[in-house]
Amino acid sequence: PESCSVVLMLLLLLLFLSLWQCDTRPIPASNNAGYMALKQWWWNSPSGLYQRGLYDAPSKVAALRKEFGLDVKELYKYVKKVRKHAKTHTWQEGPYMYSFCQYYQADLQQVVDYLKPIVKDLNLKEKQAAAELARAKAEAEAAPEIVVVSAPKRANATKEEEPTPQCPMRALLGASACGSTHSHV
Repeated sequence: PESCSVVLMLLLLLLFLSLWQCDTRPIPASNNAGYMALKQWWWNSPSGLYQRGLYDAPSKVAALRKEFGLDVKELYKYVKKVRKHAKTHTWQEGPYMYSFCQYYQADLQQVVDYLKPIVKDLNLKEKQAAAELARAKAEAEAAPEIVVVSAPKRANATKEEEPTPQCPMRALLGASACGSTHSHV
């Protein structure tokens, strides 16, 4: 009855979410096996970068972001780790020792070099925005609170009954101080 409909709704929600996320896959783990899986996809897979003919850095970055669903900063951090690993990693198959080829390493370096100034610019903009927000918050906290109070008007007041503003100097110096038209001789 009711519990079955709740379970059914949850299953439908999970199915929808899995279909919605289907165009990205998890990024390979940051270990030898994960880095090898990335290299195999990058270089050998029909959906990988090399087999699709993506040779320039902007195309590679766009394809990597779409494939793994990463933002620029995450991608930069990950590819930097992959590049560092690819420089020195070796493995043995039978009597033969292997390392990642120079072309794959050059591809990784190209992506790192392309992303580095972009990430640097993003970090600078984030710092500036945070500083601006902090400055605005400090100004708002330091600013005196301004309260505007107005005197209520009487319901029956006419223009003649409203008091006229007084010159502050009149109280000190008399009527002549505020431009009186009659003379005091």
